[in-house]
Amino acid sequence: MDGIDPAGRHLLIRTSLLQTGFVEVCVRDSGAGFAEESYQQLLESFYTTKGGGMGMGLAISNTMLRALGGRLWAENNPGPGAAFYFTLPVAGADGEVMASTQEYVYQDAKADVARVFFVDDDPSVLKAMERLIGSAGYAVETFASAQEFLQREDYDGNACLVADLHMPGETGLDLQTALNTRAYTLPIIFLTGAGSASTGVSAMKQGAVDFLSKPVDEKLLLSTIARAVETDRQARARYRQQVAAKEKFSNLTPRELEIMSLVVKGMLNKQIARYIGDKRENRQDASRERHAESRGQIGGRPGAFFRVGRIEKGPFYCCTGT
Repeated sequence: MDGIDPAGRHLLIRTSLLQTGFVEVCVRDSGAGFAEESYQQLLESFYTTKGGGMGMGLAISNTMLRALGGRLWAENNPGPGAAFYFTLPVAGADGEVMASTQEYVYQDAKADVARVFFVDDDPSVLKAMERLIGSAGYAVETFASAQEFLQREDYDGNACLVADLHMPGETGLDLQTALNTRAYTLPIIFLTGAGSASTGVSAMKQGAVDFLSKPVDEKLLLSTIARAVETDRQARARYRQQVAAKEKFSNLTPRELEIMSLVVKGMLNKQIARYIGDKRENRQDASRERHAESRGQIGGRPGAFFRVGRIEKGPFYCCTGT
């Protein structure tokens, strides 16, 4: 995935315990995939599609898996990227094991790791959620109360907040209200064991991403976190653009502000140039009039004068000698 924009890199690892007594692992990425005609060569030694690769990684993996009784294969995704699968026998499996599947979404190691803040008054929940969310590739910080989280300095990176709705002292809604007074608000996911519909509606109206019931499904929680993190990434990009625009606006000169106001009104470049030129000419005329009136002379000779006309640009004056 080296040729893919870090923001668009996704890696999904899925493990499945099959009823046949094998564990199957699927590694699915969002890269460029591979050409169908090269599929037969993928597992051969010294075949590579990378400029600096040796072409031994898949070949060695295939040899090891076959020696252990497993196998390795690949396929292109319906969309971008490809999926690689391998199987291994489960030690002591008798073929009667019930199948199960676990799925995690890992962020690319070269991309900035998103951070998840988790607030709950139950230490056992904090420990379990830190382990679960951390296994999905996120950096996790846990807090035992809303007040403890509010004392943390603002975080400027990609992040989201998961909070218990009902906590002693300040509740999850109190935490949301406090955060909404700040310049930038993190996306919030609420968890609750006894939430009412009205409470959920109130939380959503104040900007919550979702409202999940305990005990929460792990896959649902991780997918909701992924959605909240993406929401934050987009919102944070817009926020930074707004801050940059305000900073540029504050540095505009009076003339630049005037021109910007004319652009906003819909005037064309030629119209703006004509408007600015006319204003400059009028100011120059007024300045010459004030200058002549204050001196009371023309050509260096004192005298009384009166304006008798205007020839093209600038006033024309006649005067009488003294």
